[in-house]
Amino acid sequence: MEEPVLSTRGRRWMALLGIALAIAAWGLARGAELPPAACHLAATTVLMAVYWATQPIPIAVTSLIPIALYPLLGIAGARQVCAAYGESNVFLYLGGFVIALGLERWDLHRRIALNIVSAIGTSTKRLVYGFAFATAALSMWISNTATTLLMLPIALSLVQMLEEELPGLAGSARGEALSGSLSRFTVALLLAVAFGATCGGLATFVGTPTNTSFRGFWERMVEAGAEPISAGEWMLAFIPLSAAMLTGVCVMTTWRLRPLPGLDRLGREFCRSRLAELGPMSSGARWMLAVFLAAATLWMTREPIALSRGWEIPGWRAPLTEFIARRTSIPPASFPAVDDSTVAILLVLAMFVLQGRRPGDAEPRPLMDWATVQERLPWGVLLLFGGGFAMADAFRTTGLADWLGGRMSSLSEGTPLWAMTAAVCSLVTLLSEFTSNVATVNTALPMLAPLADGADVDPRLLLIPAAISASFGFMLPVATPPNAIVYGTGRVPVRQMMLYGFALDVLGVVLIVLFSMTILPAVFVGG
Repeated sequence: MEEPVLSTRGRRWMALLGIALAIAAWGLARGAELPPAACHLAATTVLMAVYWATQPIPIAVTSLIPIALYPLLGIAGARQVCAAYGESNVFLYLGGFVIALGLERWDLHRRIALNIVSAIGTSTKRLVYGFAFATAALSMWISNTATTLLMLPIALSLVQMLEEELPGLAGSARGEALSGSLSRFTVALLLAVAFGATCGGLATFVGTPTNTSFRGFWERMVEAGAEPISAGEWMLAFIPLSAAMLTGVCVMTTWRLRPLPGLDRLGREFCRSRLAELGPMSSGARWMLAVFLAAATLWMTREPIALSRGWEIPGWRAPLTEFIARRTSIPPASFPAVDDSTVAILLVLAMFVLQGRRPGDAEPRPLMDWATVQERLPWGVLLLFGGGFAMADAFRTTGLADWLGGRMSSLSEGTPLWAMTAAVCSLVTLLSEFTSNVATVNTALPMLAPLADGADVDPRLLLIPAAISASFGFMLPVATPPNAIVYGTGRVPVRQMMLYGFALDVLGVVLIVLFSMTILPAVFVGG
């Protein structure tokens, strides 16, 4: 969700509402005879949830509340709380974002997008499909917002060329009909960009902040005995879901489209001219492509990927650890673990060392510079991750998670898993239309984990669908930055965004429930 603009009076009332509800939560927890630390955690959790939802102060500032209040209220020590803000998944996101900035810096994102669009085709529907799939492919590795900001100017320049070049738009009897067809094509094209960015981000841990936030929460579950989830397993499970959602986007946005005369020729000319403007790949672009491919490959193959019982694709971490341990005389069992953040930061360091040239450059320059990182990196999102991870730790250490598990078991008794999943996904999807997606995940996961325990089901089968649902905010302009960016062009009526978005929200919940009953058990549980 985009940050709402509240008046000074509105911010004051929302701040007071959060405090009042926090006091009420503390009173209810005291009445339930919870330990003092758990009572205080319940109050601060409600306070943060209200502030994240209504934003009387910036989301990033709300995310700092645990550092200030947890030690003062006896919930957790300052060192323990601050450690959550330096958790490895924070640096995974940081490294992934810097690699994405490198793709933009060397124009690889445009080159990739235009080649995908050109390969899929340039008829009316194929152009929409091409933009949707190109946006989704980039959004797997680049933030949804950055991908939309990249693809939108390309889409708008195509629309502008069509308005100028298509016959019959000015002064002919067919002009009005063609203008209406072009208007529908424009809406479909822009919505394909916004919705494609959301769908693509589902497929990888670094594709959207909600996935990274879930990963950080799940690693805390792993410390308590849960099974780990590798980046390769995540992609194996969710590339099919991403593709299914993307197919739904394409079908829904193009079902009323009619062919536009001359569009196939103009579309081919558009792609050729844009690629010609980029010219041949520079040495810097080739180095950056190598860094990107290395990151994707190493993330996917770090841990073994179990495809079925008794058969798996081996990972590189264990052999590398054993090799280094032998050379350093450190026992492999005690060798420090390497994870995806190690890969991300190692390649970021390489970007500052490797150099390349653009056409016309007198001197080579590094693939990335610090000024770009400092200006473009979303530092507030890193704090948001830290606040969520600190909250998750506190739920476990104060005993609040165990207490919720006991209460949730009675609620979930006799309820089939598919019904629980459908209810949770519907609620989270609805919340994501109005509140920050990452904040929704940060608040929901610590409360849903006890529900899974109480129902005696694998928590992955409930928590993963909830995390994915938080990315579904297709209906409203404020639901996601891609929606807001596309709506800001003035070419997408909010009524049409809501119409298509509602259908996609429903489709998303149905698909997640189906996937949680079929694909997820096969990939994560082993059948």
